[in-house]
Amino acid sequence: MYKMKCFAGVLMGLALASCGIDAVPLEPLESPAVASELKSTSPQQQAVGVAQYDPVRQAPICSASSASCDSGSLLVGRGALGPELGAPNTINASCADGSSGKFHVDESLDRLYIATVFGGPLTEGAQVTVSAFVWAENQYTHDTLDLFHAADANNPSWTHIATLKPGNKGLQVIRTSFPLPAGAPLQAIRGVFRYQTGSAKSCATESYTDHDDLIFAVNEKMPPTAVLTQPTEGTSVEGTVLLKAEATDNVAIQRVKFWVNGRLLGSDESAPYELPWNTLETANGTATLVAEAVDTSSNTTSSTAVRVTVMNASTAVYDPVLRAPSCATVGSLCDTVTLLNGRGNQGPELNSPNTINTSCIDRNAGTYHVDESLDRLSITTVDGGPRALGQQVTISATVWAHRNYTSDTLDLFHAPDANNPSWTYVTTLVPTGSGRQVLSATMTLPAGSPLQAIRAVFGIRGTTAEICSAGSYMDHDDLIFAVADGAPATSGD
Repeated sequence: MYKMKCFAGVLMGLALASCGIDAVPLEPLESPAVASELKSTSPQQQAVGVAQYDPVRQAPICSASSASCDSGSLLVGRGALGPELGAPNTINASCADGSSGKFHVDESLDRLYIATVFGGPLTEGAQVTVSAFVWAENQYTHDTLDLFHAADANNPSWTHIATLKPGNKGLQVIRTSFPLPAGAPLQAIRGVFRYQTGSAKSCATESYTDHDDLIFAVNEKMPPTAVLTQPTEGTSVEGTVLLKAEATDNVAIQRVKFWVNGRLLGSDESAPYELPWNTLETANGTATLVAEAVDTSSNTTSSTAVRVTVMNASTAVYDPVLRAPSCATVGSLCDTVTLLNGRGNQGPELNSPNTINTSCIDRNAGTYHVDESLDRLSITTVDGGPRALGQQVTISATVWAHRNYTSDTLDLFHAPDANNPSWTYVTTLVPTGSGRQVLSATMTLPAGSPLQAIRAVFGIRGTTAEICSAGSYMDHDDLIFAVADGAPATSGD
């Protein structure tokens, strides 16, 4: 359709009165009036996305998810009129602009802006507002804006959203709202600003029509799938076990997290998704394993929990008779792992106080892992052989020292008979800093019964070492272990 309109010469912003029509002063896109219009399109401006020209798709794009996407000045003009940068700014140059008329005398679509209504990122199902900055000609009642949406910017199929009319001549903002449908991670809107009557078309052929697209990233809501495939339910495990999982997503998996007893073990960012698990770091007994898939839109799914039994000979188990951790089998290592973590009700420490026959209780002053606690004990042979009388062993204590760590001490004791303990002082160690650390000492296992024990006492004590201290921040823990009589052992931890 061709326009039937009289000629008006324009000089210095004033219209010659050959048509009796006033000229409209050119108002820049960043003028206060237009800026006010833009500001009103979204209640949250802190996450504004600014589009860049995409040379592959040949249209403006906001490739990162945010609360909005703004073409800025990329669309100003229509084709050669302006000129419009990157014209026609339609995906894959799929629809050309009309070439008739003059820049900012005749029709042009100068800017597109999309934003969530209630803040937050552009997400499937979110209500969004589309704002189109148009230049309407003096006979603006003939002008029409058609808005379309494509759920997949890489393979656009355009759905009509709305047909709107300008309310005046010159530069103005026209807007509408709609809910973002489910679709691809990159979606798009198209504005078609035309001088004609008739029906809306995603690609019109009239010579005053301006077509522009805006591509934007959308957070999709479809969750991934996750299945923990190894180990299987009811399996008994020891040593280092390889955890395996399968994960799928409609877009892409970002990573798979592996959880052991509610604590994050680690993650893998590429298939096949797997992670080694050192079961020696987990107490003997039932362990619950979960794989959690995370997709590129931060949607998550956790697998069905898998329960396995940890059975490491070198890992101590709580002895309900002696009331302390125990390794009943002779081996090279005996380790409490997590059984002693904390102090009394700080943590809390499981089966506190973990001293033989509850012979010495812990003190409960302070805060867990701010103040003192003895979290782990282990005993291991120096030569790697099984524990035996006369064997040299290393005692290691994992402690949590207060920030004023120079007041803390660790006293170690040994009892040659765990069933009737008589404690002998071994040594005193001091932390070298605050927080978690391991303090170690060596000793030779003396003659005694097949079950021997060590006791560690950590905290702020008096001037001398005591097997049971009354200090308010003292933690006492025992570890019982089997010892061979010196003959070669047939089993190991």
